[in-house]
Amino acid sequence: MKAYNPATGWFGKKSVHTVRVTLMQEDYIGHVAYEVYGNCTGADVLDVDYFLETAEKFTENDCEFEWTEDFFSATLRNESGDKLPISGMDTDLRRLIVGMEIVDVRRVSA
Repeated sequence: MKAYNPATGWFGKKSVHTVRVTLMQEDYIGHVAYEVYGNCTGADVLDVDYFLETAEKFTENDCEFEWTEDFFSATLRNESGDKLPISGMDTDLRRLIVGMEIVDVRRVSA
């Protein structure tokens, strides 16, 4: 993202933020991205609980991430192309999140 205006989501204007989550264990990595609609901005958009609640609506999922109730599974990869299957409960997933970033924001018509 080249520029960010926090006022985009204020004063009744609606926006869509794309949030990218990075999961990592050792040198294995994966990414999941999803969209957040509404008039929120900044850190309000970067919410792990929201990520878990909207897990079925991904715009990116390079690690075959799946979420069912309180259980997740995914396959992380390293630079050599090796795969690491991972799974667990939501508390395990929270330990793997090394980054949450707003990668795009756009306005939507009212």
